[in-house]
Order: sequence, then structure tokens, then C-alpha cells
Amino acid sequence: MIRFAAALLVSIGLTACSSTPPDPSTLQRFQRTAPELQKATLAARAVAVTARAAADAVSRGDVNRARRGAQRLARDAAALRSSAGRALRVLAPILRAAPSRLVAAYFRALSRALSAQSREGAVVGQEAALLYADPLLMRGADVARQGTLDRAARREAQASVRMASIAARIRKTHPGAFHYTPVIRG
Repeated sequence: MIRFAAALLVSIGLTACSSTPPDPSTLQRFQRTAPELQKATLAARAVAVTARAAADAVSRGDVNRARRGAQRLARDAAALRSSAGRALRVLAPILRAAPSRLVAAYFRALSRALSAQSREGAVVGQEAALLYADPLLMRGADVARQGTLDRAARREAQASVRMASIAARIRKTHPGAFHYTPVIRG
């Protein structure tokens, strides 16, 4: 699910928006979000892979692998949070300068998807700290806390997918308002 949200964010984020006529500065600023959206995509993918590996180490009872997995998960979660936050900060002025309500709704959905990814990164970071402190989840309180954090991270991932899907649907149902415009630097 995380991979789907990340791929959807990049695919819809790499398309430039225009109304009649497009504002070149808005288009250029939006084109510059592509690297940030790509970083968020890669970070989301890394979190998903690392979380699976850490869970596997815990289920096998391998303390050393679980701790290493927790450290890597913490790094990946921090990367997800920061990359989604950077993309969100780049997108905010573009949202304010949106030439129409439709384009604003599209950017708002993208912003909400990125916000959910940032929150997911924060929650997964807490989960990694818990896993590092108790790699085999031996204490009952840690098991309960891990379950709570895991559900919260999944909710944020699902929210990101929903908002990215909404943005994609807006773009698909209103093709005249959204089209690819290459920006040539001169």
C-alpha cells in the first residue's frame, strides 16, 4: 500500500497543471517538486521494505537483526518524514497560486497525501525506537504500544493512498485543466 501511494504521488506529481493561460512561474515551481516527490516515493518504499525485514527478525527471535532493523527503520522513517515535509513545503506556495479551484483541489489532495506520509514517518520512527529498546517485544506494554503504533502508521499510509487517488481522479476527470507542459529554462 505504501508503494502504491508513493508511486501514485510521483506519477500525478510529475504532471504540470495549467489553466488558460498557464502562469510560467507556477509551472516552473511545480516542475521543481518532481525531485522531492521522487525522494518521498523512495523513502516510502524503503520504510515498507525495512519494516518487513525488522518484523521478520522479531518473529525469528533474532535480537541483533531486530536492533539493526530498528536502527535502519528509524533512519528510513526520518527520511520519509523529512522528504514528505520538504515536498509539502515546496508545494504550499504553488497551492496558494493555483489558477483555479479545480487545480487548487488537486494540489490540496497532493498536500494532504504528503502530510499523511510525513505523519506516517513520525509514527514509524516511534515504532523503531520501541523496537530498538525491546527487540523481541517481551514486555506486554511494548506489545500493546507496538500494535497501536502499527495501526496508526497503517491509517496514515491509507490516508495517503486515498488522497493521492483523489488527486489522480481529479486530473483524470478534468483533462483540459491538466496537461504536461515541458518547462524550458532559458
